[in-house]
Amino acid sequence: MISINMPDNMKREDGTSRFAYVTFVMMNDSYVPGALLMAYGLRRQWTEADLVCLVTPEITADAREALAILFDHVIEVDTVYVPHKRSHERRDRPFWFTRQNAFRLGADGDLGVAYEKIVVLDADVVPMKWFDHLFTLDTPSGVMNESKDHCIEESEEGQYMVPPNLNAGTEWRWHRIYDACPHGQVIPKEITDRVTTDPRNNTGVSGSLYVWEPSMREYLDIRETITKSPVREYVNDHFDYPDMQYMTMRYSGIWKSVDLRFIGFKGYPGLKALFGTHYAGFKPWYFNQPQILKRYSLYEDFAFWFREYLAMAWVDFPDVRKIKRLAKLDRDIRELTGIQVGEIPAPAKPAPAPKRPKQAPKRAASPPAHGRRAKGKKKGGKKPRQRG
Repeated sequence: MISINMPDNMKREDGTSRFAYVTFVMMNDSYVPGALLMAYGLRRQWTEADLVCLVTPEITADAREALAILFDHVIEVDTVYVPHKRSHERRDRPFWFTRQNAFRLGADGDLGVAYEKIVVLDADVVPMKWFDHLFTLDTPSGVMNESKDHCIEESEEGQYMVPPNLNAGTEWRWHRIYDACPHGQVIPKEITDRVTTDPRNNTGVSGSLYVWEPSMREYLDIRETITKSPVREYVNDHFDYPDMQYMTMRYSGIWKSVDLRFIGFKGYPGLKALFGTHYAGFKPWYFNQPQILKRYSLYEDFAFWFREYLAMAWVDFPDVRKIKRLAKLDRDIRELTGIQVGEIPAPAKPAPAPKRPKQAPKRAASPPAHGRRAKGKKKGGKKPRQRG
C-alpha cells in the first residue's frame, strides 16, 4: 500500500487556491457529461483546490452553463493545431496539443489565475478518493502507460484476470513491471526513452493524469519546439498520440511515477482496488449506441458511473437537469438502469484520508453517513466480462 499524505495548506492567506484540477472540453459538447462527473468526484472529496475546465470556442452556451455549476472557472482557450500525417484516422489528432494550454494557468500566465501546481485530468476520468494527495508529488508526475497489456491482465478469451481479495493495497502486473519506479519516485530515463524507439506502439506516460507546475515560459517553449526538427517529425508523423508521447520524451529522466490506481483503466481490476477510474474507449454517455451500452451497463464501473451521475443530478447538483441535453441523459440513464426517481441512492461516503481538509468547498453537499453496496461484481478470481 502506498503512503497517502495530503497537502498542509491548500489555500493562501488571501483565500485563493494554490492548486487546481484542470480538464478540457474541446471541439464539441460531447464530453460535458464526463467533465461534470469528474468534477463531482472531486467535490465529494471535499477538495479545496479549484476546479477548472478549459473550453474551446466551439463549446455551446448551454454546455458552459452546465460546467459552471460544478467548476470554479470555465475558461475559453484557443485550439492548438499541430498537423499530423494520419489525421484521417482520427480527425481530432491534430488538436491534442490544446491540452498544453493548462501551462498558462500559472502566476506568469495570461488566463487570470495563478496556480502553483495543477493536476490535469481527462474528462473521462472519475476520481473516487485521495486525489488531493497528488498535489504533494513533485512535478512532472504521471502514470506509465506503455501498453494496455501492462495495465489490464486478460485471459485468451478476453476476460479480466482479477487478483483475489481486492482492496486498496492490491497490486497487479503493472506494479511488477514498474517496480523500479514506485509511486512518487523518478521513472528511470531508459523507460521513458522507449517512447522514441517504438513510437507506434509505446504510448509512454498517460495523458489522462498529469501533475504539472504551470508556466507560461514552458507553454511557449513547447509550442516553439514542436515546430522544429527532429521533434516536428515525431509529432507530425511518428507518434500516434503526439501530445502525450512528446511530453514523455520532453521530460524523460525527470518524470515521477503516479500509481495506476489513480486512473485504473476500464475499472480494472475492480473499484475496491482503485482511487479513480478511466473510461477509456466506450463511454457511459454513448446512448447513441444503445445495444453496446446495454451490455456495458452490467459492468461494475459503468453501473457506478450511472449511480453517481443520478446522485449528482438529483441529490447534490439538481441544476444540471435544467440543461435540456442533460435532462435527456438523466432520463436515458433511469430508463436503462430501471432506477426510479424515488430510488436514487445518495452518494457513497468518501473514504477518509490521513489528513482531511479543514474547510469544505462552497458547493458540495454534505455526504450521508451511509454507503452503497457496489453492484456488478461477482465473487471469484475472474470477472466474466469481455471488452474492447
